[in-house]
Amino acid sequence: MIIQGRVVEQSKSGLIPVTGASVRVSGIWRTLSSVVNRSAAPPHVLNVHPPLYGDREKEVPCQSGDVNPVKGDKKALMSPAVRGTARLLLSNVTHLKPKGLIRIDGIRPGRSEVLAISSIDKHSASDQPTWVTLDWPLAFDHQAEASIERLDPQWERPQHTLVLDGHQGESCMLLDSIEGFGADVYIKIGDGL
Repeated sequence: MIIQGRVVEQSKSGLIPVTGASVRVSGIWRTLSSVVNRSAAPPHVLNVHPPLYGDREKEVPCQSGDVNPVKGDKKALMSPAVRGTARLLLSNVTHLKPKGLIRIDGIRPGRSEVLAISSIDKHSASDQPTWVTLDWPLAFDHQAEASIERLDPQWERPQHTLVLDGHQGESCMLLDSIEGFGADVYIKIGDGL
């Protein structure tokens, strides 16, 4: 969420700019008409990166967790993968399976993506380069030889729900509570990330 504007103080002579002000959001009205009709909702806002891969409906469950890489099970992209594609050529698919999570470009935090595998091409041996299909198209471009890590997800924190629909490409979500959420955690939204 980005808030832009100026902080001013009302005085007898008019509005005076306030320098060095600290602003804290204590409530949110989602529509202008609700400002008059009801009190502000708590600002349970969550910023996600990458942005939402697809639309999410109100009341979809959200849960934070840990997704730890499985040691000694790294793979690599065999060819560049462009934003919007859902098929990747991996160096091998040993120990990978449909619905399993992988992290792409984990050493580049601004470009890193965690996605589930939808299907694996069965025409190759598991220790050979093989095509996999992801459950969502990529949000970023990834270079050949980008790292691929198999992940072991742990979803044990409190579960909450969206209070407003989320749309593909959005980075901010409004939840009923943000208990258990923090910086640098992974979030499962509905059945996927």
